[in-house]
Amino acid sequence: MATEILVRVYLDGSGDYTNLRAAVIAEAIDLVAADSYMVFELKGDLRNTDSFVDFNSYTTDATRNVIIRPIAADYTDGIAGNTGTIYGVNTFLVVSRGEHVTIDGLDFDGWSSDVFQPVNTRITNSLMYNGSANIQGIKDVINTICYDLADQSVLDVAGEVTRVTVVNKASISSNNFLYRSVSGVLTNSVGYNDVVGATNYTLSTNAANDFNASNDGTAPGTNTQTVATTDFEDYANNNFNIKSTSPLFALNVGADLVPASSGISGAITQNTQSFTQSASGSITSEPITGVISQTASAFAQSATGSAVLNISGVISQTVSAFTQSLSGTVAEQISGTINQTVSSFTMSAVGRVPASWIDKLPANTTWADQTAISTIWTDK
Repeated sequence: MATEILVRVYLDGSGDYTNLRAAVIAEAIDLVAADSYMVFELKGDLRNTDSFVDFNSYTTDATRNVIIRPIAADYTDGIAGNTGTIYGVNTFLVVSRGEHVTIDGLDFDGWSSDVFQPVNTRITNSLMYNGSANIQGIKDVINTICYDLADQSVLDVAGEVTRVTVVNKASISSNNFLYRSVSGVLTNSVGYNDVVGATNYTLSTNAANDFNASNDGTAPGTNTQTVATTDFEDYANNNFNIKSTSPLFALNVGADLVPASSGISGAITQNTQSFTQSASGSITSEPITGVISQTASAFAQSATGSAVLNISGVISQTVSAFTQSLSGTVAEQISGTINQTVSSFTMSAVGRVPASWIDKLPANTTWADQTAISTIWTDK
């Protein structure tokens, strides 16, 4: 199984690099030979005027690939500038040169050109806006919102276009198409055009096209739907997530970048078994800000997906067992204290978590256990 190589590109200097182009050049590698995949994790306002990011010196395949994404807390929620990480360039978005590159969860502000040689490039769970070009010839676009891009926003996609929302509010030139000649499968996607003379879909004739929506009757395939401004969370303020009360939402039509969230802000007092809290999906806020007092078994908290879990109060455990397990891309912060008097307190993770876990382990955890946990779980 391919192993992860994590490269942190943090503007504040706390990572490995402060510039994505510099990181891509310095870390160039044959990922197939290394049996690894490389994650460029971004943090901060990384809009810049650098030349394009070029993967010419990389060798990849479908599983030993390159992933560009923000830190877990900064996955876009579909609202421009709403997270701390934004990316943008004034040339090509990336120069993939046929290599396998996935761009996931990013907020792209004003990107000004398309992906070069993108036959194996995928864009997923992202937000693109105010650009002067289009997504041309890319392999897949999935669960992504695009608005006020230039003409022919999603053009000649050969693979999958699923749950993509493209909105045109700006006065760009006429005879534009939001989706044009998508030779791959176009499903569960939305085109809303508010410019006279422009069209949502054209020349997308794959027989498998299904459940697409438009406001001008051009949605291709079977089970076509109609979209109106009222189907978006806040059309006037450029929040184009599909509203949960919209009929389109129930059909999984259109992009949905709104993260799931659940939290406990009071005190948790457990004196009988058992307390269980679980969450799955893309979770950006899973706070327990009060006190967890456990006097009987068992307390369990679990999360899967891209998660930020915060326990800022006190965890007091007097009997077995407290269990917290996480999987996926996880940022985990316990800023309070853990008081454990008997066994067993278990915190486990599959994926990546910060070293702050180690600092919060119970006092009676042996050094051997800390070493093992540090080796397996600690962030690079």
